[in-house]
Amino acid sequence: MIKTLPSRATLIALAAVVIFALSPVSVMAESIADPVTPSLSSSGASMAYAQRLIDTGRFEEALKILQSLPPGDLSTIEALFLLGLTSLEVASRETAEDRKNALLDQTITAFRSILTNNPGLVRVRLELARAFFLKGDDDLSRENFERALAGNPPPVVAANIRYFLTLIRQRRRWSSYFGISLAPSTNINAASENDTVYIFGLPFRFGEESGSKSGIGVNIWTGGEYQYPLGDKIRLRTGGSISRQDYAAKSFDRTTISAHIGPRLLTGPDTEFSILANVRMNLTAGRRYNRETGPSLEIIHRPTRSLQIDGRLSRYERSFRTQKHLDGYQTVLGLGGTYIASPTVRLEGMANYIWEQTEAERWRNATRRFRLGTSIALPRGFTLGIGGEIQRVRYKGQWLPFVLDGSSRRDSIWQLDISLFNRAFTIGGFSPQLFVAREVRSSNAQLYDYRRTRAEMRVVRQF
Repeated sequence: MIKTLPSRATLIALAAVVIFALSPVSVMAESIADPVTPSLSSSGASMAYAQRLIDTGRFEEALKILQSLPPGDLSTIEALFLLGLTSLEVASRETAEDRKNALLDQTITAFRSILTNNPGLVRVRLELARAFFLKGDDDLSRENFERALAGNPPPVVAANIRYFLTLIRQRRRWSSYFGISLAPSTNINAASENDTVYIFGLPFRFGEESGSKSGIGVNIWTGGEYQYPLGDKIRLRTGGSISRQDYAAKSFDRTTISAHIGPRLLTGPDTEFSILANVRMNLTAGRRYNRETGPSLEIIHRPTRSLQIDGRLSRYERSFRTQKHLDGYQTVLGLGGTYIASPTVRLEGMANYIWEQTEAERWRNATRRFRLGTSIALPRGFTLGIGGEIQRVRYKGQWLPFVLDGSSRRDSIWQLDISLFNRAFTIGGFSPQLFVAREVRSSNAQLYDYRRTRAEMRVVRQF
């Protein structure tokens, strides 16, 4: 927490700079010094009068006029923008929390309705970000500020957006997430299509229970974190998470529970890093599968206003309940990035190097993992996501009889996925999202290749 946060008056003044520094949209073209009340016999005259009131700063009066219009007259971009803008300005001056939140909800609804079919409108996205900021929803505020920044606003506006982003970064305390999905899979257990292994040229066939299993599961994941201020540029992070994968066949159930604690240091306006102590437990069919403990270093740096780079280095000591040959250490070195190419296009990339040092030599391996993905906000409310991932796994020890020549095992895994949801369709602030992935593993070790198609019906938070 910084020592002195800006006063309400300061924030309102900054917001005013943000508003009027942008080129005005069509609904704000008129401006007169002393409006005279017209006859309100038509919606057009009412909106014109409301515009004049807005131009002279009489937002409360303009809001009353706009709220009195029939719903059908508030369906155009101009009308929705006027309603959202006046609600936002009145909310920024309101002291009663209940009315303030109601006005901000009205603002968010109006601006989201515009962006559903016009996701590239920078001005509207900027005002939506400001509404989320006043409501205290920093995650959604930051997302929309960053998208507005990618629209190349004038320098004075860009500077004010960066100031708001700094405030969000400094005042962050609580964060949380929740997700649920219905997840059918054609191969839950990632089993090979083959059921025969050859040993010294002789075939040995496994039973039916070793084959692939299909089914529909339910995935639930949730977590949270609190950051306690220890000074101007240091926070103590404490948090945890839990995820659950549940199938009718209990042997495929998976549960992961994790917790972390450690300092977060804000070393500059665009750089921060955290040093965390982590503990994680994985359960299979309700019984402990393994436990993982160890430190991690996380770094976040923003070299440009549209690019964020994330780095991670972690080392876990892993202990298994029954498979003691897998005990040992896992080291992960990761580098990722997010680039907001425009208000409607977001690109993501990731590269990981994972080294597992197990008790049994044959299970020691190194994994190189790469992923690229994009998310595109389309007209008519649709958001399309496309991603691809490649992994290369190299084992150290001999894998006879699974590798016929007795050499080490080599795996290649690739995945292609696509997601789709509609921003206009929400239930309690969430939109249902369809996610489909095709995954294939090719291996020189018998019975370790597989193919599967997964689908999930998720929910995505919109507001």
